Amino acid sequence: VDVGIHDLLDKNGIRIGLGRDLDWRYFKGLLGKYPSSRMSQGRTPPGKEGYVELPMRTGVAEQTIFGLDDQGQVWGRSFERCDDLLGVSFIASTHHPGDVIVKVCPIVRGLRRYYRVSAITNEETQIELVHPEHLYNMRLEAVIPLNDFLIVAPSKQARLSTSMGQTFLMIEGKAEPVERVLVIVPRAFRTDDPTTAE
Repeated sequence: VDVGIHDLLDKNGIRIGLGRDLDWRYFKGLLGKYPSSRMSQGRTPPGKEGYVELPMRTGVAEQTIFGLDDQGQVWGRSFERCDDLLGVSFIASTHHPGDVIVKVCPIVRGLRRYYRVSAITNEETQIELVHPEHLYNMRLEAVIPLNDFLIVAPSKQARLSTSMGQTFLMIEGKAEPVERVLVIVPRAFRTDDPTTAE
């Protein structure tokens, strides 16, 4: 994982790291202890980019998100009546067989409301459009070696209520906030049959 991206994400409340193949049994055991965990699968043909959207929070009445970009500038946006998702794209590396390039982008899918008034009937019609906004400032990108996996979790900065980590990786629990952790496990499959090669 690029050091600059790692530091930028950490300041925005998101911690990322690579897990090694030897550690997979431990993490698989942890995931098995939490029945509320969800699994999403995506598959893509050779040379094509795959994409999966993961809903993190739905039906958010209103929220404000602040972040820090790679130029050190603070930005902020407010949203109403929206859903928070993470878009995950993945593609096999062309330079290192077996490696996978994974990109994760936060998405806020909100409703934009406007009114149309007919000059003839003088009737007012309310129209709502679903408008997704991709927050590219997060810039999460990693090359995952064969048999390794990517872990995405809240960092210490996620305690800030308007941080990216708080917005996308924390939910309200019964007695305390609950962290959400993503474990992204890419696996490459052979598409040819080596026994038939001449």
